[in-house]
Amino acid sequence: MMCLYFWILLLSSLQTGILCAVQCGDKRTVNGAVGGDVILPVSQTGIKDISWVIVNGGTHFATTKPDGDIDIRDNRYKGRLYRTADGSLNFTKLTREDQREYTANIRTDPGNKQCEQQYDLRVFKKILPEDFEILPTVTTNVTCIVTLLCKVNGSEVIITWSRPDGSNINVINGSLLVSDTNTSYTCTAQNPVSNSSKTVIPQTYCNKENGSTGNKQSQLRNTAVIASPLAIGAVAFIGVGALIANRKNRKKRKIEVEELAPTTYVEVQQKQQTQNVIPENSGQQKNVTAQTLYSEVQHPKKPEKPQRERVNNSEQNIKPEKTDVNTLYSVINSVKHKQEDSKETTVYDTIK
Repeated sequence: MMCLYFWILLLSSLQTGILCAVQCGDKRTVNGAVGGDVILPVSQTGIKDISWVIVNGGTHFATTKPDGDIDIRDNRYKGRLYRTADGSLNFTKLTREDQREYTANIRTDPGNKQCEQQYDLRVFKKILPEDFEILPTVTTNVTCIVTLLCKVNGSEVIITWSRPDGSNINVINGSLLVSDTNTSYTCTAQNPVSNSSKTVIPQTYCNKENGSTGNKQSQLRNTAVIASPLAIGAVAFIGVGALIANRKNRKKRKIEVEELAPTTYVEVQQKQQTQNVIPENSGQQKNVTAQTLYSEVQHPKKPEKPQRERVNNSEQNIKPEKTDVNTLYSVINSVKHKQEDSKETTVYDTIK
């Protein structure tokens, strides 16, 4: 009975030693840069072999031996893993996907002892000058006041400001309050694998602000210079248009009044005058008797100076010049010379 109890205790202690591996040391944090190389180091002596395992998932992806070959079991690491002389693991061509926790199961001789070493591999992007963004806030009144904010994207980035003379600077909530715009200021950014910097002179931002303000004022002046003649021309055009419209309206009203004028009938009575009859061959005047003339006159659309019609004794048909009037119908009784056995005739003329 005592032997059975002994063997149970022995088996329990062996199982506990197998399940609870001994830690080789504290967890190590290793930083690497994207595209760079990094080594997961071991410090034990008498190493027989090392099994490399991904903590999340328990994947055994490689095995190394001091002064021996490396056995890569995961195709994701083919051509990127190497071993050092003591069996440490060398990562090359790092990617962000390599950032994770790893465990090295180390077996040593003599005694076939085993321990675990844990690693936290972190991968960062290197900071480059083009990663910087300087954001100025410019206030121009009597003097130019500039506040600068330096921004760099990335994880665990630390940003600091400095001056060439090493004097103190005033940074509030990450923004630099510039005390001298003519002095250069340097923004330095660093992460665990790199650092970079960018230098600026605040006065350049003041000049840009003043130039922008000057351009705006110049544009306003140019706009005013262009707009003034246009406005004057528009007013003159409207005035001329109104004057022309007024004249047309007055002319139209005058024509309407003239068109409404009534037709006038004129009867002209002339006294008959009798002269002594003189023979034709004597060269003296013959007796002429004047007759009554009836004429219907239409008023013209446009007023013109009155014209007199003269009837010559030697002409019977008279055509007046064309004017802007309606057709005139006239009945003219003219008297022919009294001759022997001759009669008086009436002549009807249509005058247009």
